[in-house]
Amino acid sequence: MAMNWVVRTCQEIVRDYSHKVFWVPAGTPTGTAATTAHLINSARTDVLNKLQRQISGAEAIISYAEEERAKRKR
Repeated sequence: MAMNWVVRTCQEIVRDYSHKVFWVPAGTPTGTAATTAHLINSARTDVLNKLQRQISGAEAIISYAEEERAKRKR
């Protein structure tokens, strides 16, 4: 289930921020080039932060499951 959240987040990001499989930063007018600062900020807010939250959550769930499994084996 935790990995499903990660996959769904990837799908949402692709759906919301891509055009013909290329990332399009939010707020970039069609036919114009985004500034470097805009690209960095958009990459963090649109993609990286969302993925990091989901990955961190999945890692926490997996760690908990591993700990519980180790307790049962003792």
